[in-house]
Amino acid sequence: MVFGGVGRRGVISGAGALGLGLGVVGQDAHADPAGEIAELYRAAKAEGKLVYWGPEEVPLVRAMIGRFNQAFPGIEVTHFRIEPAPSLQRMLAEQQAGQVNVDAFNQPLLYMQQVLDHQLADQVEWARLYGADPELVFYDGRAISCWDLEMPLCINTDLTKPGEIKSWEDLLLPRWRGKVLLEARGLPLAILMRTWGEQRVLDYIAKLKENKPVILLGGSPAAEALASGRVAVAIGTYSSKIDLIRKSGGPVDWLTVGPIPSIVYVMCAAKGCAHPNAARLWAQWIAGAGAKDVLEAANFGLVHGKSVSPNGMKMRAAGAEVVLEETDVVANRRHLEMAAQAIGALK
Repeated sequence: MVFGGVGRRGVISGAGALGLGLGVVGQDAHADPAGEIAELYRAAKAEGKLVYWGPEEVPLVRAMIGRFNQAFPGIEVTHFRIEPAPSLQRMLAEQQAGQVNVDAFNQPLLYMQQVLDHQLADQVEWARLYGADPELVFYDGRAISCWDLEMPLCINTDLTKPGEIKSWEDLLLPRWRGKVLLEARGLPLAILMRTWGEQRVLDYIAKLKENKPVILLGGSPAAEALASGRVAVAIGTYSSKIDLIRKSGGPVDWLTVGPIPSIVYVMCAAKGCAHPNAARLWAQWIAGAGAKDVLEAANFGLVHGKSVSPNGMKMRAAGAEVVLEETDVVANRRHLEMAAQAIGALK
């Protein structure tokens, strides 16, 4: 599929790009993903540039760009580091001004409602054209999974004993009074509403608050507080962050105690962008095998789909249930607001 030229399968028109279904376009028995990607690369190389917006640290993005250019030389990638919420605000402001200054961007599913409502992402037949795993494609091709951020129960290994915590309910016991950190936004608990139901999660938050948790804003500050020994257990930080701290000698670890909530980050090709072929090439490459080792070296990866990360394999081996972020954008937002309200982050 080539934009700006004549592709073997033509160009997807915008007429069918307004539905908000979660499925993917059906598979084509005659699809030739390798040929489509080769053709896509030729068109992307003719464009010569790609502007990517994402929140990743500079060393990781440099590694991603380096590996991408090894596979697809001749495309200059510019990375603008920006967090998801501000990037949405900027894209909306530029849309009102009739501008599109980004080609590819990533977002967690949490923020996809605005992307869909304002038609910021192009619709792409990732599975049929480029051989993507259909399980990784969302919203009728407007998003494709790039990595997950799992939020398991995390511990300070100096302040806990092996096997001491076997369930989420264990944290309600009196011995953990004042020793549990609860991240203020409550995202992992919002995700658990998918499997526990809303009332059970709200009851859990109420009981946990009776045990006097430390409430702190931010996944990274939560991990740092855990490593410093301020608390023994943390709810709301990331396995990837804990892995990095542990590798540097910090007394932390994460538990394969289910259910394990996980944020789902997706890559999107910006609708009306200047370099649409490069955007598609980048997104399908990030979601596929090309970037897998680079991402996993930085403790990023997928815990769903056919090719999961080492952390995902560890969770599967332990038989831990992994609960992915809600794909229903309205329910996703409602659950997060409910959890944050219950914790006290929203007044």
